[in-house]
Amino acid sequence: LKSYSLTSRPNFREPKPSCTEAMMRCMLQFAAAVAFSFPVQSVAQTPVAKVIQMLTNMEAKGKGEMAEEKEVYEKYAKFVRLQTKELTHEIQTSKAQVEELTATIEKHESDIQQLSTKIKKIEGEVNTLEADMKAATEIRE
Repeated sequence: LKSYSLTSRPNFREPKPSCTEAMMRCMLQFAAAVAFSFPVQSVAQTPVAKVIQMLTNMEAKGKGEMAEEKEVYEKYAKFVRLQTKELTHEIQTSKAQVEELTATIEKHESDIQQLSTKIKKIEGEVNTLEADMKAATEIRE
């Protein structure tokens, strides 16, 4: 463990990831030292040995839970990466489709204007021809 002087204080707001492990090792070493300092009294387990066993079990359980949480996190991180990739691709594809559809709409609007102009011109010609036909029919009668 690291010793600190009175003028320098450790930063307790940001614990180091290995702080818990170091504390656990220290507790195990202390428990082991206490256990070996007392003579063996009988075949039954002593209270200190029970504490050591409990600490050992707790350490194993903590490591198991940490491995399990790491696996869950890795699966989630992979899911997030895949979703991000898919959504980014969908956004890019959608933007391209929007541009393409906008261009198509503009082309069709231009076609509508051109055809409307042609329709008006043809209607004018039809009206002129109908007037000529009416006049020709009146002349024949």
